[in-house]
Amino acid sequence: MEANNLTLLEERVATLERELKTLKAQLSARPPRVWWLENAGLFKDDPAFEEILALGQAIREKERAEAEAAP
Repeated sequence: MEANNLTLLEERVATLERELKTLKAQLSARPPRVWWLENAGLFKDDPAFEEILALGQAIREKERAEAEAAP
């Protein structure tokens, strides 16, 4: 690699390293995001979600009964 190109590449890498250091500092300064808490209760009293839960429960019960009946 030509010396001039190497210098340019080294400068670009140094710039990226500085920017990465800045981004990491910004991220560590933020309080952690509790994503599940932000979404808790999102489907409360939603009939479609209640149906999903009921269907999932029915599937689990059927699979459990099949597993118990299997030799």
